[in-house]
Formats: sequence, C-alpha cells, structure tokens
Amino acid sequence: MMRTFLVSILLFSLSPLAWGDDFFYHGSFLWNDIRDVKVSGPYMYCAFREGVGVIDLRRDYFRKKLLTTLEVPGYPTRLHLADSLLAVETESGEIGIVRLGDSGEMALLGLVASVGEVADAAILDDFLYLGVGYDGLVRYDISDPDDYRYDDSSLAGIHVIALAVVDSFLLALDDYNGVLYYRPEAAGIGAPVAELLLPQRAVSMKIHEDTLYAGLNPNGFMVCSTADPYAAEYLGTRSSYIRADEIGFTPQGLVLSNAAAGFELIYADGPDTIDQIFPVSGKRGAGLLFAFGGDDYIVYPHSDWGLVSYIVNDPYAIDVNFPNLVYASPGPIIQIAFVNGRLHTVGRRNWYEMYDLSRPDSPLRTGKLINPPYQPVGMFSVGDTLFIADEQTNLVFPAVDPGLGDPVVVPPFFSISNRIGQPNRVPEFFEDGDLIYCRAGNFIVGANRRAGSVEVNKINWGFPSEVMSSLFSGSFLFCGLFSGGLQVYQIDTLYRKNHLLTLSAPGMVNDLAANGPYLYLAADGLWTYDISNPLQPVLLDQTALPGTINKLCLCEEMLYCAGTTGLWAFSLESNIPQYYQNGGDPATMLAVQGDIVAASDGHSVKIYSRPVLDVEESLPDHVMAPSFRLHGYPNPFNPNITLVVESPRAGGGKVIIDIYDLLGRKIRSLSGAMISGRPMEVIWDGRDADGQAVATGLYLFIAAGDGLQATYKAVLVK
Repeated sequence: MMRTFLVSILLFSLSPLAWGDDFFYHGSFLWNDIRDVKVSGPYMYCAFREGVGVIDLRRDYFRKKLLTTLEVPGYPTRLHLADSLLAVETESGEIGIVRLGDSGEMALLGLVASVGEVADAAILDDFLYLGVGYDGLVRYDISDPDDYRYDDSSLAGIHVIALAVVDSFLLALDDYNGVLYYRPEAAGIGAPVAELLLPQRAVSMKIHEDTLYAGLNPNGFMVCSTADPYAAEYLGTRSSYIRADEIGFTPQGLVLSNAAAGFELIYADGPDTIDQIFPVSGKRGAGLLFAFGGDDYIVYPHSDWGLVSYIVNDPYAIDVNFPNLVYASPGPIIQIAFVNGRLHTVGRRNWYEMYDLSRPDSPLRTGKLINPPYQPVGMFSVGDTLFIADEQTNLVFPAVDPGLGDPVVVPPFFSISNRIGQPNRVPEFFEDGDLIYCRAGNFIVGANRRAGSVEVNKINWGFPSEVMSSLFSGSFLFCGLFSGGLQVYQIDTLYRKNHLLTLSAPGMVNDLAANGPYLYLAADGLWTYDISNPLQPVLLDQTALPGTINKLCLCEEMLYCAGTTGLWAFSLESNIPQYYQNGGDPATMLAVQGDIVAASDGHSVKIYSRPVLDVEESLPDHVMAPSFRLHGYPNPFNPNITLVVESPRAGGGKVIIDIYDLLGRKIRSLSGAMISGRPMEVIWDGRDADGQAVATGLYLFIAAGDGLQATYKAVLVK
C-alpha cells in the first residue's frame, strides 16, 4: 500500500499533464435518503445525506420535485428550525447554520464545531440557542447573520431536550427538573427566573395557546398552564397509547407521533373522545404535523420511500396502508448513462428520469419513463430503444426514447432463466441480430432480439466466480471476476463458450473498457492490455492510483475513472493512459458527454465539467506542444527497452531521460540528441547507474530537453 501511495505521488508530481485544475463542480441533483423534515410556512425542508432540500408546498409537493437544494458538508442527519435559521446536525458532529430566505432560498453561513448532540434549537432576539443534552444551553450571537459567533454557555449538568420561546422568555425542558424559564440578557443566559416542576420525566414539549404539553415515557403526556410564566401550573396527566415524541395540534384535537409505533389521534367528536392509534412501518424518526390546503397532514421521513403523509382531519378515513401522498425518492441510484443527448438516471425504487445537462448549473428534467419496472437494476440502449432490467418481475422492458419528452414502454417484454443482475449490451456480435445479456452472480444469461421478436434464454453461461464486469471483442468474451483476475473466453456461433486463459489482476475487477485493440481494466489501479491477439494478451501498462477504480468511461480520446478517491482523467492519445487531471468526490457510477461529466455514489448525481486549460496562464506556449512524446518498445520488456522521443521542433537538441523506480528513486539517466526533428532512440539495458540489474516492476521514464517534457511507464518482467 505504501508503495502504491509513493508511486502515485511521483507520477502526479512529475507528470507534465498534471497542469489542469480539478474538475469544475456545478452541483448535484436527484438526492435521496431523506433523514428528517421540518415545515416553516409554505416550505418543507428535508435533510438528505448530501444536504438540505426545499419543497414548495404550494406548487411542488404533489409534483414531487425539489424547489432548490443546498449542500451541507458532513452528511446531515437532523434539522432544528428556529425562525429564519436551520441548525443542521451532521454525522461528522458539526452543526451547519443555514439562513432561510422568504422565497425558499438557503445560504450556508458556516459550520459550528461539535458541541454535543443537539436536541432542539430556538431563536430569541439576536441569539440562537441550542439545547445540547447534558451540556445544557449553548448560545450564538446572530445579530450579524454573516458573522455569527459563539456567545455563552451555561447550565452544564442539566439535560436540555427541548426549547420554546414565549414572549421574551426562553423555556428549556430538563427531563430531570421540569421546565426552566430564562430571560436572557446581552451579557449572557443567566440563571432561571422561574421553574415549572413536573412530577415525571418528560421526553418532548410543545406549547399551544398558553398550554404546555409534555410527552411522558413510556406513554401519556402532562398538561400545564403557562399563561403566567412566574406562576406556571401543572394541571395533570392524560393517558395515551404511545409515547409522544412529537406533539401536534389540529382543530379536532391532538396528534401524538412516535418514532417507532406510528401516530395516535386524540379527537373530540361531540360528547365522545376518539383515541385511536395508526401504526406506520418503515419510518425514520417521529412524524411532523403541518397544515396545507385546508387539510392537516402528518408526514414521516421513510426508509423505503422519501416521505409518506396522511391527512388526519377525519380519523375514520385514514388507511395507513394507503398514504395520501408518497413523495418517493429514487432510492439507491443504480445507473446513469447518456442516451440521445440526455442523462438517464435509474433509481432502485421504480424511478427512471431524463435530464438535459446543456446548462450544467441548472439540470433540466425533460422526461420520465411511463410505467417503469418495479425494481430496476440497470439499463442499456440500442439506437433509440432502451432495455430496462427489472429484478422483481425478472423481465426486460423495452422502451422507445425519442430524445424529447417521455419514453414509453412497448412490448414485447421478455424474461430470462436466471435472476437479472446488471445488464449490458453486446452490439452486433452475431450476424442474426443483437444479443442482450444480463449478469446474474455466477451466470451470464441473455436473449437474441430480432426485429419484432425475441429469442429468450439463448445463452446461460456459468462461471467459477461471480462476474463483476464483462466485455466482448469480436468473438471473445472478457470477464472480470469478483475474486480477482480476468478470464478470456471464445464464443462460437452456437452460443457456446470455451475458456482460453486467466490473467492476473490487482483485486476485484470492477469494470472493463476497450479502445480498438486496447483493453483497460479497473481494479486497485488501472491496467492496460494489448488484445490484438486475444489468445496472448500483453500487459502494456500499470497505473497505480490511490484507492479503487469503480467505473470506466471512454469519450473523445479520454479515459475517465470513478473511484474511491474521486474522478480521474487520462489522455489516450498514445493509447497508454497518461494522467491528465483528477478531482471531485468518490463515485461508483460515471457518464460522460463532451466536457460534461456526471458521477454518482448512489445517493445523488453530481455534475462536473472538464476544464479547458488556459495555455498562457498555465505554462509557456512551448511547453504545451502536444507532439512531444516519449514511448518505448517492447512493453513489458526483458531486459532491454528502446525509448523513442519525438519532437515537433525542426532543430536538434540534447534530451535527458531520467528513470525512476516504484519508490520514486532515480536509478539512472540516459541522454541523446534530436537531429532535425527526427525521432531519437535510446536503449536501456535494465541496469542502474552502478551497472546492477534492476528488479521486476514498473518504471517511470521522464524525458526533458529544450523546454519540453514527456513521461512514459513500462514494466520489466523477468
């Protein structure tokens, strides 16, 4: 691992192609994994793994789209609404302070260092208060919203779990002592000025019309009068079936929401009281009550769907098996691809949409699949026809994409004999039509699609190990294995496979890509093979990268890689990958069209553009000469390699070639002279400066002369 890291540093610090800036980031869309929700006026704020999204309830709630989004570092988990600010808890322990605008816009003011687990937030005058459990209260001065600062902390040792503001009083619920009343001054929070003793420990607090309600554990709630803060009075306890983690109010009565059980309605219906529980499964945390369009809704962030909500006006009309609205998110994103100029995004939960990325800063949703599969696991395309594999029904759904508007699923559907895995396309492999196949663990199964008909289950190939990636070249099938290694098979016209050989690979082979006779392999590094003769593949290059490569994408003589350390781009001008630039966030999926790069980690789709290098600002003009090249043959070599330097200059000049090993040590220098722009050849005999034969491994060659520079890598195999 240390060697890999060192050679990576060497390659990227010395390579002449490392001038480019990181990929320019435009933003992300299609967020999923809703974790918490808060409502303020007409806007619903949702905490996603990537940040905070806003739904305009007046126009976007039933349209199932986000008005806007704001990325918050650290992976948000919970939201705390306080007037015009959101306190956003994150997995990293920091708290993001977000300013809310009148039109739904948001601005991240900054991150507060961890102060403990935030239970609630409130704003009083020019201060933001956070209840942080046993650390009591923490206060921030927000009189200048663009320059908030820590102001005061006190009450260490009490356990603040809820906050409320009544007139000029700040109420802090301490689940041991009751409700403490404060009248903070500019100098600090100060000591409590009043106290409401509660006979039992509370788990929640909500104030409604001068009455304080406090939820009890394991069930029930207490009622208190708060009309006079200095004479607050405990009025008694009311029973309930569930613990009130959240308390809401409607004209008919109370709604108690529990993080585990569901919600309970306590409604007055004439002389009778309706007390009924409605269990809800799959939720993440307690529900939130809000009024919208003349109805009262309770909404839950859901583990399988984005949001589920129920109208609770009429308890007799509630059916928990049929929510009034399922605001579905795509679930885990399982594939992205450019088809007909649009970015197609496939989500695990019946989600298939298309986006126009011609304006990367503002992705435009331009279509969705009508009647998509139930559990899509991937897609591929042949011309304007899409094929979407569905795991639940074990069917492949064809659909026609006109390039604008909604694609429509068209028959015939067809099934295959084994469970469907990640599908791929085999273009023009057999003369009698295209073979469509899907990977399913240790099997590749598929059908031959002809005009107007489908021959199903034409292939059913078993393999000794799970196939992670596969690719056809002529009649040869290359399979990257989960257990590591690359297997080569020959396929005859009767769909029979014959195992030819197995090649070594650095770990699990996640993806394969081919550019003419060159095969690129993504694993713990990037390997390049010459497969001109598939019976004898030749390893040409090993590029060590930090982390693992998950996905490859070829576009306009560039090879893009998505991996655990972000995005990487390599030039294929000489067919051997030459480092170009890197940046962005870790990703498992990748799609490229022109200079637009879309990447996803399964949670959201992030949009980047490949920057165009500014020659004048980056380097002197002569350094950018693209024709100055260094290459060699044979590669791999033993023991000699001929190094060839080519230059566009008409004149001659001395060229020095420095040779480095995996640890970044310079082991030898060679020299030669260019004559009238002709290629210069220098032979290295595989020995160091002391004349000792060097070991098997990867070596880096750097040629420099007359202001020009180029690099090349080759493998010595003994």
